[in-house]
Amino acid sequence: MQDERNNRIFKSSTLEILEDNNWEVNKRSADDLWKGYINETGEDFVQDIWEAVFIVYVSKTIGGDKEQTWAEIRSIPGVTIVTPFGRSREDREGTVVHLRVKFCCIAQAELTPRLYVKKVLRNQMKTIPGLSVNKLLRVSKLN
Repeated sequence: MQDERNNRIFKSSTLEILEDNNWEVNKRSADDLWKGYINETGEDFVQDIWEAVFIVYVSKTIGGDKEQTWAEIRSIPGVTIVTPFGRSREDREGTVVHLRVKFCCIAQAELTPRLYVKKVLRNQMKTIPGLSVNKLLRVSKLN
């Protein structure tokens, strides 16, 4: 019974009028229907990639280790790549790190890149346990 119901849910019917005024019902799967709405030309579309560079402090005693912290930053909507770079300074309590955060897909949020960094990225980073955002050094377009 459940299979019959699922089949009805995932199948759609279209009605065609034949030349002799007969009606014919054609069954098409949901896959066939949604494919008609997708237009992937690809050649004209270029996704803008941005990079924000921060100086952050990662605590050794609060939150996860550095890799877990980078993974949490990657979970922020729009963030694609998180990379520490340069020299880091370490003390007993934690580490000061220069961090590159690449992001894209902000057009849907209707924010400029700087506003995205200020209102979304930086605010979300502040909620990560053991991570302190010391300074935003720059926001730049990569492509």
